[in-house]
Amino acid sequence: MFSTQKHWEYHQVIDHETLDKIAEKATELKFLKGLVLTQSNLPASPIVGDTYLVMSQGSFYTWTGSRWQVIGGAATDDVLANRPAPSQAGALFIATDTQEIYLDTGSSWLRVGGNGTSSNVGDTIVRRDSSGNFSAGTITATLDGKASSASSADSVPWNGVTSKPSTFPPSAHTHASSDITDATDNNTASTIVKRDSSGNFSAGTITATLNGNASTATNASNSDMVDNEHSSAFTHARNGGSNIWVQSTAPTALAVGDIWINTSV
Repeated sequence: MFSTQKHWEYHQVIDHETLDKIAEKATELKFLKGLVLTQSNLPASPIVGDTYLVMSQGSFYTWTGSRWQVIGGAATDDVLANRPAPSQAGALFIATDTQEIYLDTGSSWLRVGGNGTSSNVGDTIVRRDSSGNFSAGTITATLDGKASSASSADSVPWNGVTSKPSTFPPSAHTHASSDITDATDNNTASTIVKRDSSGNFSAGTITATLNGNASTATNASNSDMVDNEHSSAFTHARNGGSNIWVQSTAPTALAVGDIWINTSV
């Protein structure tokens, strides 16, 4: 593990051997943007986190977004999990696993530079790997493009469905009556008829050729047909002793309560 216990101040010149070691290690860890001879040689248009070693001073300078901030003190390197508690203002910690540099403020560690990592490590800068990829937890953004897969979709247009067949021929199959959930024995329009437990159902008008006798009827199709008897003139005894006369002429012996069905009408 690299560790340099040399301390420097703004205008202290470190020996070239130590400078070379610092520069070599910083370059290896990829947090150092470059080396300049004097502070006046620092770039005019840096980006936040850019860190340079000013060799005439032996000091690191990092761009905060508004000014160059000198950083310095004892420098240690290790994996980020082994970073010690902050206690020495100005000290540096170089995280070898995340390739980041941290400045000890005396009460906390402040990340001041580094290339970040492509791994999903909390509180670190994202850096793509050699293929341009990186891992993350949850990314909140408006995404443009298509995901390779999704657990669900709000809506998909029909022309957006790929590899669909050109036709959809139905295959032969059957359904149990229990599969039809809206069938009913009630007289409900536009529904399938299902008999009740007694085999009955209600309906409006049934158009069919019926076989059998109705319990009642408004009209009879054959006016001279009564109890399957067909004759132009006959008498049918009605319950209670009165008669039903079925003939084209008026009966001559009508009694009170008799019924005459005129077949000539």
